[in-house]
Amino acid sequence: MDTQRFFYRPSGLTAVIIWSWVAIFFCGGVIFQYEMAKFNWPAIIIACLFVLLLAWELLGRQLVFTGQNLIVRRLFAPRALTVNIHQLEQLTLSGRTMSFSLSGKRYRFRVTKRAMTRIKSIVSAENSHNPNQD
Repeated sequence: MDTQRFFYRPSGLTAVIIWSWVAIFFCGGVIFQYEMAKFNWPAIIIACLFVLLLAWELLGRQLVFTGQNLIVRRLFAPRALTVNIHQLEQLTLSGRTMSFSLSGKRYRFRVTKRAMTRIKSIVSAENSHNPNQD
């Protein structure tokens, strides 16, 4: 099986906190620009930093399926979380949310509808290859 990558967004309160910080950075840049009342380079630099932060937020989180392994790449984690698909407990795939438990910790990710369809097919294909699952 080839490697398949999907971008995800955190779900729930984590998403609200993260996007609030991004919005604060944006609003700070806008306020800084309006206070100067003329074209200035620091405001342009803040705008470029905002675009880079936004791109990092959107593209930095990935779910990578490689065979039977799921790799979760997070923004501030030095190493990605790697787990076998068959070790996921309470796996739920509904709507646009993928959630599971692993070692007592609950994970929830929001993905696109197309990604959810492909994830469901990957998980069902792996489950059909492992009939001994509980």
